[in-house]
Amino acid sequence: MPLDTKNLENAFGIRLDREYVIFLEDNILEKYTEKEIDYFDPLKNKNLKTSISTFFRPIISNSGGMLLEDEFYAPKELTENKIIPFGMDAGGYLFCFDHRKSQTPSIVLWIRDNPEGKETADIAINFEEFLKKLEPEEE
Repeated sequence: MPLDTKNLENAFGIRLDREYVIFLEDNILEKYTEKEIDYFDPLKNKNLKTSISTFFRPIISNSGGMLLEDEFYAPKELTENKIIPFGMDAGGYLFCFDHRKSQTPSIVLWIRDNPEGKETADIAINFEEFLKKLEPEEE
């Protein structure tokens, strides 16, 4: 399924990271799936690891929501704040582009069960840096 970048960009008033668009067009998702990345969890106040288990090819549904996979929509609390999911770990945390501070989005991990409002953990300054930080899972 082709990525409709203009429709996504217009719907949320953002500009998708070009490296991400190229990544999806080149269809190299499997090369980076199940790779680990370090992050700092602000709730637990410590460094942790997670891995990306799924990359999304998001589309705008007929109802106007951001459809990430069959029957799985991006949470409105994210998209309304210009936080655009592009992947998920095995625990349901979402890897996202964060457009809140800049036209060039940084990469954050949305920690959905964080009750104190510190719901994102910084991961990388951009998508290219995110891919460079991914490492093979430890056995």
